[in-house]
Amino acid sequence: MINIDFFKDYKYPRNYPKVPKDDHGWYPKWNEDLLTPNVKDKKLVVELGSWLGKSTRVWLNNSQANIICIDTWQGSIEHTKERKDVIEKLPSLKDTFLNNQSQWAERVFPVQMNTVQGMGEVYKYGLNPDFIYIDASHQYEDVYTDVSLAYNYFPNAFICGDDWGWRNRSQGKRTTVQEAVKEFCKNNNLKVKANKWAWFIER
Repeated sequence: MINIDFFKDYKYPRNYPKVPKDDHGWYPKWNEDLLTPNVKDKKLVVELGSWLGKSTRVWLNNSQANIICIDTWQGSIEHTKERKDVIEKLPSLKDTFLNNQSQWAERVFPVQMNTVQGMGEVYKYGLNPDFIYIDASHQYEDVYTDVSLAYNYFPNAFICGDDWGWRNRSQGKRTTVQEAVKEFCKNNNLKVKANKWAWFIER
């Protein structure tokens, strides 16, 4: 069921600074193989962590779904001074995102909040997404929270994400996404399917 009020309140802005489009982002072949086939019949996607919209455009091009994009568009802890290619993008991150997705303005709904606030907003409006992609903060605690909220707010959704094998330098080079997802699944008697980089919770 679609709550029209949400889509009015978070409709794509008409006016925003015009900056060059930028295809920078992350959606490797492992994601393509494991996740893309599962979005084809979906109607409402929630994306936690959109960056410049590389994965957003995958959902747009492979389904007829509306896409709710939740992001602060301020970067996160892993975007350190060592990543000059990323740091330089931060000042115009949201404007670039909006320019990148402008041709799909009727289907994309940007929500500039952190993931906890954003999912709470989707839940408050009574929406029922059928596909949730988690690629926001990679800190163990944040990943666990994102997966937990997604599962408890939207129990019928296909819950998936990125960076299964990514090593988190700020947390001892641990595979924090993998650890958090596995722990959540263990605590809730669920199974996860994954390849080198992508994952989803089996139902």
